[in-house]
Amino acid sequence: MALFGCDATLDYTVIGTVVIYSVAQKKDSSMKKLKTALPKLIVIAVLVCAALILHHYHVGDYLSFSSLEKHIATLRYFVNIHYFSTVLFYITAFTFATALSVPGGTILFITAGGLMFGVVPGILYANIGVTVGSILLLLLSRYLLGSWLQQRFAARLQTFNNEIAIHGYYYLLLVRFASLLPTCLVTILSGMTLVPLSTFMWTTSLGVIPISLFYTLAGDTLGQFRSYGDLCSLNGVLCIGLFVLPRVLVIPLVIRFVRQRRDKKQASSKNPNFP
Repeated sequence: MALFGCDATLDYTVIGTVVIYSVAQKKDSSMKKLKTALPKLIVIAVLVCAALILHHYHVGDYLSFSSLEKHIATLRYFVNIHYFSTVLFYITAFTFATALSVPGGTILFITAGGLMFGVVPGILYANIGVTVGSILLLLLSRYLLGSWLQQRFAARLQTFNNEIAIHGYYYLLLVRFASLLPTCLVTILSGMTLVPLSTFMWTTSLGVIPISLFYTLAGDTLGQFRSYGDLCSLNGVLCIGLFVLPRVLVIPLVIRFVRQRRDKKQASSKNPNFP
């Protein structure tokens, strides 16, 4: 009986040890998951706080064309007195507005650039702000969601990733030139792909030039369109032309791309060894 009791005690001891070890392993695994997720949770919390601050101080009320038109004299005064400080503040504000995906921020800031600095400097400063801000938003999107998405659906996304690797620059230029989607949405979706950062950077910088030309020119002449005759002036015609032209230019590119894909599929169906 004593031996049986000793064996039973030993069995309970072993079982208890196994249970404790299992609980400890689960706790350790949970801690590792928490440590992995904690930085992302902090980033999300910071973004939520930033959104609440912007809402609390009614920043959206100042980000409007009517507000911009009311303060034309004040803005141009600051540019004349504190040019370099104003340029630095403009680029920084535009960068953060793009990175935080402030609604309507891209168009408004580009227009403000034309209003304050003129067409050519406005395009340059706006290009810097939107490019840097888009890169930050891309990295944020890739960090919060893109990496998980690629790992979770690696097999299903293989064909898509191969297509992006070959024609990714074309798709980005297409949506940028034609303004098919909002700038922030294009950036967020790009962060979910494996498009190289360098490709994203130069396609963004080049792709926003047409829309920058249009809105900086509109900003440079803001407040001058008082009638239909003013709208048909030289600057008005240029504005309309710059808005329509990029959308017209992408049509032959789309047709050519579709034909190339069709010819490639036909060649592949006839010859299975065709790359």
